[in-house]
Amino acid sequence: MKPRSGSVEFPPVRGDVAIVGMGCTYPGARHAADFWQNIVNKVDAITDVRPERWDPDVFFNSDPAAEDRLYSKKGGWIPSTYSFNPF
Repeated sequence: MKPRSGSVEFPPVRGDVAIVGMGCTYPGARHAADFWQNIVNKVDAITDVRPERWDPDVFFNSDPAAEDRLYSKKGGWIPSTYSFNPF
């Protein structure tokens, strides 16, 4: 495929990926090692909402067109017991 006029042609990219650092909290994984283990084990960390997050009886409606409502009870929830210091 020819590049468009004025465009930059980049060399082909290999499929390798290098992660040089990671410091985040993910659903179902408090630490980077847990996160990678979840990937290896194909863990689905998306779950139904817990009542302490929000009340589905109040905020949920399965109709996506419903105003002021959520139409999914699923999410990637991070427990409030996880502490996070961004500094």
